[in-house]
Amino acid sequence: KEFYYGIFLLDNKVYVHNWSGGSGFTSAGTYNDNNWHHVAFVFNNGVTNGSKVFIDGVAQTAFTYNPGTPSTTTLAIGNSPGNPQNFNGTIDEVRIWNTALCDGAIINQRNCELGGTLSSNLLAYYHFNQGIDAGNNTAITSLTDATGIYPGTLSNFTLTGSTSNFISGGSTPSGTTCSYVPLTAT
Repeated sequence: KEFYYGIFLLDNKVYVHNWSGGSGFTSAGTYNDNNWHHVAFVFNNGVTNGSKVFIDGVAQTAFTYNPGTPSTTTLAIGNSPGNPQNFNGTIDEVRIWNTALCDGAIINQRNCELGGTLSSNLLAYYHFNQGIDAGNNTAITSLTDATGIYPGTLSNFTLTGSTSNFISGGSTPSGTTCSYVPLTAT
């Protein structure tokens, strides 16, 4: 595969997979209970036990991750480009950082929208709340990036009704903000 790494559900387990090296993390528990779950992957290239997966604020494991050459493939959220693998669920509050967050930042910022001035280390930030709840959002063709750097392109969404659309009741109610926690390696 052309991807650097992927985070996905398979058989109701969370997987982080190194496409170039064939290794990664598999959660011990399953996640098919119709509840929101916060998943974070802290990637620290080549650092012994420097990469971690958090589920609902709890570090699952630490491992060494050496993915090799970075990919130039377009980032996809909710599907796997070139494969008919689409996420069957709801996604909210996606953040992509260019630095490894400390454990405290993951734990303290998992149930809120980031407020105030955003860190320059935050490369992309998608709230997924710009449409009308289960309404007609067919005029919306892009996903707002709060950093203003990487607007997303919406593909294969019907954008009407209660599925394949913007819905309320996400993991973080709109307007629930938290303060930025300084980034320190752990």
